[in-house]
Amino acid sequence: MSPVPPPTDPSSTARRRRGVRLVFRVAAAQGVTQGVTKGVALGIALAAGCRPSRPAEFRVGLIGHFGPMDGPTSGEPSRRGAQLAVDELNAAGGVVIAGKPHRVVLVVKASPYRAGGAASVARELVNLDSADVIVGPQFSNLAAAAGEVAEESEVPMIAPMASAPDVTRGRAFVNRLAFVDAVQGRVLARFAHDSLGIRRVAALYKSALAYNRDVVQRFSDEFRAVGGEMIATEGFDADDPASRSRAVQRVLAARPDAVLVPTLYGADTLGLRQLRAGGFTGRVLGGDAWDAFFASRIAAANGAVFTTSWNRRSEQPGALSFRGAYTARHADQPLRATAAATYDAVRLLARAAERAGARSGRPVADALRESGRYDGAFGRLRFSGSGDPDREAIILEIEGDSARVRAIVPPKAVP
Repeated sequence: MSPVPPPTDPSSTARRRRGVRLVFRVAAAQGVTQGVTKGVALGIALAAGCRPSRPAEFRVGLIGHFGPMDGPTSGEPSRRGAQLAVDELNAAGGVVIAGKPHRVVLVVKASPYRAGGAASVARELVNLDSADVIVGPQFSNLAAAAGEVAEESEVPMIAPMASAPDVTRGRAFVNRLAFVDAVQGRVLARFAHDSLGIRRVAALYKSALAYNRDVVQRFSDEFRAVGGEMIATEGFDADDPASRSRAVQRVLAARPDAVLVPTLYGADTLGLRQLRAGGFTGRVLGGDAWDAFFASRIAAANGAVFTTSWNRRSEQPGALSFRGAYTARHADQPLRATAAATYDAVRLLARAAERAGARSGRPVADALRESGRYDGAFGRLRFSGSGDPDREAIILEIEGDSARVRAIVPPKAVP
């Protein structure tokens, strides 16, 4: 699909046309001569043509999930991060594309927690809202479905925190900012074995989520490869408390040194509390679906270690700048990874459009993947020709009501 032409206001155009037709009818009824009628119509047309044209726009579609499945990393932080980026860009004069300033417009669409629903929302953004680029969704299953629409429509898209490989595999227009599941599985397994001295691990997870299954598999493969033992992998039905309780009892019976809990919201939190209540005192390991702010408020998560792409206390310039602007605007809201990642996604797509000299299409997609290093709110990363940027992996540990950095693994050190 070629770049979307600058949007017009069909309602105002229709009003001008109706006005011209009305003048003709009135003039004819009053017996005005044809020359006078033409003169009146010409005057109105010239007046309409003298009105200032609407400024050119760069339209950013944001797909967010705002329902209960979103847990601690809700769509609201994504919306706030995207709006902050848009406001900053417009305050600086907008996005200059092919020498012409473009006002950045944010179009927010809510997606249900269904792949088909995410795909439908993506189609609306492309076909009805004339989105030049798309940001989101954050969940991998939703992002994979929306990404299929973006790919077919040739609309550049960044799903900031979607980590499943299928989101970007074989696609030229779909990108992410987080590391893939394979990276976090390997990094966490090696850290657990080499730095924490853990040798026996069990997994407790919601079996319906592909993310959980993938992280457990990746972790298990690497943990065994370095000499560890996976002594139990227990999935459960999130909607069945009895299923969760049985899985917890089997994990407790295996007597592991640590338990891998890939996600932490809803039934995961209940399962973790049941583990602690059942006498488990070992380490809990988590994936990048954990939210440090949320986890630090769960007593049962104290001492847990988990992977993440984002350090909310980073002193890097891009992170400091974002943190200052975000907290000034939302002093009553905690910083969330989704806000930082979405903020960066908007700015990266705007930068790609400027470099490409186009609003959408293949030039923008290629410019993004050739953009090289970027130091932003979500950390440092580098696009080197694919939709999966090279970036560091961070390991955090929950200590009381906060989280501290245990390790930062640079891209070249990621196994």
